[in-house]
Amino acid sequence: MVWHYQTTPGDTWDYTATQHLILTDLEIDGQMRQVIMQAPKNGFFYVIDRKTGKLISANAYVPMNWATGMDLLTGRPIENKALNYRDKMQVVWPSPIGGHNWQPMSYNPQTKLVYIPVQEQAQAFLVDKRPGNDIKPGGWNTGLDFNALGKALASELAAGRIPVSKGFLLAWDPVNQKQAWRIEHPTFWNGGTLTTAGNLVFQGLADGTFNAFKADTGEKVWSYPTNVGIIAAPVTYAIDGEQYVMIALGWGGASAVAGGPEPNAAINTYYNSGTVAVFKLDGKGKLEAQKNDRGPMKAPPPEMSDAKLAEKGFAAYHRHCAICHGFLTLSSGLLPDLRMSATETFDDYEGIVLGGKLKDRGMASFADLLNAEDVKTIKAYVLREANAAYKAASAPPAAPAKP
Repeated sequence: MVWHYQTTPGDTWDYTATQHLILTDLEIDGQMRQVIMQAPKNGFFYVIDRKTGKLISANAYVPMNWATGMDLLTGRPIENKALNYRDKMQVVWPSPIGGHNWQPMSYNPQTKLVYIPVQEQAQAFLVDKRPGNDIKPGGWNTGLDFNALGKALASELAAGRIPVSKGFLLAWDPVNQKQAWRIEHPTFWNGGTLTTAGNLVFQGLADGTFNAFKADTGEKVWSYPTNVGIIAAPVTYAIDGEQYVMIALGWGGASAVAGGPEPNAAINTYYNSGTVAVFKLDGKGKLEAQKNDRGPMKAPPPEMSDAKLAEKGFAAYHRHCAICHGFLTLSSGLLPDLRMSATETFDDYEGIVLGGKLKDRGMASFADLLNAEDVKTIKAYVLREANAAYKAASAPPAAPAKP
């Protein structure tokens, strides 16, 4: 090993640095430097001398509060000790989804800008000190009290305070470590970027559009409605001198699973069909996405009579189920919304959750983590939420206000 560099020493926020790396040469302070650039989850954009591993510069490309800056002498972030969440719930920017996740960014040597698919989002953290909630082999062991975090989120939503989740295309100047321009998107969890010598940046979005922007200004110059959400990055190639741009359609990933509903996402209206689409100038083909008509919600079975079961189920659900089916049972639509389950599903919760009856469809058995009583409480909680959702959906529209 010649050198190594750690972006988040002592990480307690899930700020991975698996985001890909870009090699280039930059003129910095009048000197050409061979650098490696990265925008990991933690919110800093790093420019590092790739020959020596020495940090040249680092600056925040999204809002953050876990660190107050960067010590360029040591190369370590200056951690904000006031946000220790061992004994008190703390809201931390950015969330574990990160300012930039795995979706690739791209660099254009003509504009000298990096194009990053960024997210702005915070998350509450609190260490789980409840008895019996220690590490469980095979479980989702984060050390966080998701019962308390779920209740805090429910309280915010009940008060009409919607947590901020925004997605952007950010053009970043790596030499001066500052924003050149950015475009806010209608969706949070979007695709990677491709930039070309023709002064273009391509990016697909969760709303099902595939877009091209001017690389120097950010002006949108083209958009195609694929009607299928996109998280992949495009690629370009040429055959017999003709250029093509290809994109894999389909929406998924961590935030799509656990992040809750995206109001403007294509998945709310169309099936999430995996397709490869190829574009060229004067292309004549058409994409047709199939609409997903879910229809009105059907009446769920009645709630269980013991309200305490649902409260216990809230804690069990958020420890074991929320990461796939959504906090507060609010699914993004990528995986089943448990509130919409058929009566037959509610009748066979034990067979599904413990017996693994749906393992061939991705729902593994949780028999190593849960028992029959746990499953009963989770069912009680989901039934409570299902009945509340059905009541809200069935309520007559409010009368118009009197003049």
